[in-house]
Amino acid sequence: MFKGNTPITIYSYDLNRYAEKELVKIGGEICTPLSGRSGKSISSIRADASSSRGRGEIKTGEYLVQLSPSTEARPDSVVQIEGEFQKHEVAEMRPMRDISGKIDHYEATCKLWQG
Repeated sequence: MFKGNTPITIYSYDLNRYAEKELVKIGGEICTPLSGRSGKSISSIRADASSSRGRGEIKTGEYLVQLSPSTEARPDSVVQIEGEFQKHEVAEMRPMRDISGKIDHYEATCKLWQG
């Protein structure tokens, strides 16, 4: 039985009057963060314009969260967990069922949003 404990804000992409993508807040709900990790990875692109051997760094992060069965989040939605500065993009959602076969909650894999 799903019981969330952490508020999140959900955003989705919409087109503005110039036909450009922009984030629009579509709601908020309660989730349960299961695990999270963040770090840095080395980019294949040089950090500067010179021909040095230096490489740039890219921030990486991934969360696994439980969302309610009536969630407004979809793959490609952007979520922000309360207390976190960074936003995360929902990469994958898997329905988790109870013993009777009803959807109890969704497990969502959220990656750091690079927007």
